[in-house]
Amino acid sequence: MGQLAQQASNLLGEVTAVGGYIPALSWVDHLRGLTRNTKRVSRAVHEFLDRVIDEHIEKQNDGDDDDRKYFVDILLELQAKKDVIGGHELTRKEIRAVLLTLFIAGIDSSATTLECTMKEIVKNPRIMRKLQQEIRGVVGKKSNIHQSDLNQMEYLKCVIKETLRLHSPKLVARQASEDVDVGVFRIPAKGVALVNVWAIHRDPDTWDRPLEYLPERFVDACYDYTGQDQKYFPFGLGRRICPGVQFAMFSIEYALANVLCWFDWELPDGMSAQDFDMSAMPLHLVPVPASDGSL
Repeated sequence: MGQLAQQASNLLGEVTAVGGYIPALSWVDHLRGLTRNTKRVSRAVHEFLDRVIDEHIEKQNDGDDDDRKYFVDILLELQAKKDVIGGHELTRKEIRAVLLTLFIAGIDSSATTLECTMKEIVKNPRIMRKLQQEIRGVVGKKSNIHQSDLNQMEYLKCVIKETLRLHSPKLVARQASEDVDVGVFRIPAKGVALVNVWAIHRDPDTWDRPLEYLPERFVDACYDYTGQDQKYFPFGLGRRICPGVQFAMFSIEYALANVLCWFDWELPDGMSAQDFDMSAMPLHLVPVPASDGSL
């Protein structure tokens, strides 16, 4: 699923569909192979999600003793209880769409945020040491990291928030349903608007030393990911924030806690933190068994 989600995300974010802007030129997308690739990935993703749904239906019908309830099970329960969602019965197509949205949103933002976080803390050894001390102090002699451990890692949460401030995921464009005035600008009906979260998160009127990576700025701050604050909203604002935010955040916290608990990380030989630039080359780090004697 990870590979399929990445392929779908790449099609959505990296390739410009000419026909989406100029319908008369849709034939260009056919010549470029975009239409063919889109159909291929879409078919593969739908087949995968159908198998997942069928597996959970089969388990329910067989009276599986597993007490764990997965997100697919919850959607299937909602499908059966029409009164829970205003008399509307979820269709299989809608269940597939919800699952696809969650997984693509969660996987894409998780991978990007993990990479950017590792880049930032490798460039800032003080932050990496402080973060590892917190993680290893919470985990202690245990061999696994649990949800209850993550809840105690406050500095980890600050580090992730700071990464998302400087490296926010791409926000979805919005289309105005009617003419609307935003400040001195007018957005006409059906006009498309993009929010420049990059500039908002670097606004010197809001953030002290906005271009520096300083997780401590979030220690006593009340910013979260719910999209209620117009100064910090890495996953969007209002009711239509990224639906995969909870899935993404758990994935990021769990992955970072594990890679930083059990390993120290170094740059390849001959490379210094000052020379490190991901715009010139992809992230490449060398894992070293943790040197902390408490593990």
